[in-house]
Amino acid sequence: MAAQPILQSSHCWRVGNGTSINALKDRRLPNFPTNKVLNLVQENRGELMVSDLINLELNIWRYKDILAIFHKEEVEAICQIPLSRRNVSDTIFWLHNSRGVFTVKSAYHMARRLLTDENRVGISRGCATKNVWVALWKLWLPNKIKVFGWRACHEILPTSTNLTRRRIINDDKCSICTRETESTIHALWDCAVAQDIWARSARKLQK
Repeated sequence: MAAQPILQSSHCWRVGNGTSINALKDRRLPNFPTNKVLNLVQENRGELMVSDLINLELNIWRYKDILAIFHKEEVEAICQIPLSRRNVSDTIFWLHNSRGVFTVKSAYHMARRLLTDENRVGISRGCATKNVWVALWKLWLPNKIKVFGWRACHEILPTSTNLTRRRIINDDKCSICTRETESTIHALWDCAVAQDIWARSARKLQK
């Protein structure tokens, strides 16, 4: 029971015929925050299934219908999901394993990472945190700004620190100041060289 939140947040549907997946509630966007849609252009859509968004004859997404229901960022994420030419059933896969198969080892590492991230940004599991995220998604801002804020708070921006930890690059130093480690806080707040560049750009715009 204690591990249930990890299992719920670490799985995603793989789209087959779309008949088993709720298009509004289920996790089905592998490369998107929370792996599901954040908000809608059209509210009160009821039980909309993924199969309703697929042109089964042509085996393509119903782009115009999707565009009328979801915001642009979600539309792009949905339409990038490949569709099978065979009438296969929808399946669930594990997000934190290259084979998509759940293992206790990968769940353990995921639990440790979640705990570290929560301690780093001071996130609790109480009602206050839920209210913060609800307020964030309701802000009258472009979705990409809200998604960026969500990623920054969860320390999952592609900073040098995170890329080094994932062994994508070898140097975790900031590419702008070249002196300090590029964490999220450094990139968005502490980098003095970046602040100076932004300040000069702002002065030029004012002129």
